[in-house]
Amino acid sequence: MCSTTLPRHRLEVGSLEPSLKIYNSFIASCARTAHWLRASQTLRKLHQRGTPPRLHPVTYSTAISACERAAEWKEAFQLLSQVEIRGMKVSVVLLSAALGVATPWRCAVGAVATLKDTRTDVVLYSCALRAVAASGRWQAALALLQDLEGCQSADEIVYNSVLSACDKSGQWQMSLALFSALGKRQLQRDLMGFGSVLSAMSKRAMWRHALVLFEEALAQSLRRNVILYSALIHAYENSSRWEAALQCLAELAFFSIQTDVICYSAVISACEKAAQWQLALRLLSKMESSGMRGNVVSSTAAISACAGAMQWQHAVFHFSLMTRCTAEGNMITYSSALTACEARKQWPHVVALLQEAPSRETDVIQTLLACGQKRMPPRPLCSQ
Repeated sequence: MCSTTLPRHRLEVGSLEPSLKIYNSFIASCARTAHWLRASQTLRKLHQRGTPPRLHPVTYSTAISACERAAEWKEAFQLLSQVEIRGMKVSVVLLSAALGVATPWRCAVGAVATLKDTRTDVVLYSCALRAVAASGRWQAALALLQDLEGCQSADEIVYNSVLSACDKSGQWQMSLALFSALGKRQLQRDLMGFGSVLSAMSKRAMWRHALVLFEEALAQSLRRNVILYSALIHAYENSSRWEAALQCLAELAFFSIQTDVICYSAVISACEKAAQWQLALRLLSKMESSGMRGNVVSSTAAISACAGAMQWQHAVFHFSLMTRCTAEGNMITYSSALTACEARKQWPHVVALLQEAPSRETDVIQTLLACGQKRMPPRPLCSQ
């Protein structure tokens, strides 16, 4: 509940103008504290009054911003529709306030098309591009970019949003072409841009291109950081270059750069693909001893590495440790543990683990249990 309370006596007595100021103050307070529902309800109460005060668009903008911050895009657009019903002009400020990352991309594109006379407003387009980029709709993002390019209004923020959309949709060629266009337009190629392009290349296992771009970022005097290294490590991981991935991890430590679970998980996964199960376990242990808690990705990669080397004891141990201390496994985790035990005919261990493991994959567990129980040798009958 919002801690701010309305002074009832001042709302019921006196002119409407002081009352409106109090309402505006209350709504602004709710927006600052992310109480979007209270802000929205307050506006509805004003509409329900017999003689509602003449609300200013700023009042709506404040309430809409509160909804956007809480990712309540539906409520934000409902308030936006009230602006039109009340005969007020829908401005760039109002539309920008309604557009957030959680906004469906079609709504974002439609919002831009609403203002025909201000189609090239950079603020509005930047807000719309955030929503479009979050959905990975690179074609819609590119169309918005072309509108801004036509009047020389596109800046680094706009380009980075489009690069993010290309990254999410796997359009590495387009991503690289747009990144090159930044230099031609004399715009700064920053960390966010390099990170998006590197990420797009890493997903396609284009480690050579990623390495060139990584070195280009360093030559541009960008500081070494975990974002650049993480993208490069993923490129090595997807290319099965575990030694290069391990070297990146060593460089992070050498340059005293704080690494994260994502980097460790990628290197562990690279070791798993190269059948380096002992190294994968050492990295998992080192990560946890550094105070980082393993996740499903890192634990599953280590278990899979053990399964590939038929090290069922290690696989069962880390499977049990993961389900008890870190997080629930997924289908790959269960399958890897089963594979390791099946190779050594250790089905009773896996059945026991699956029965204890908490998971949402109920159907998967039941299937694997049935499979395991069928392959288990019959138990000897007790002598009478």
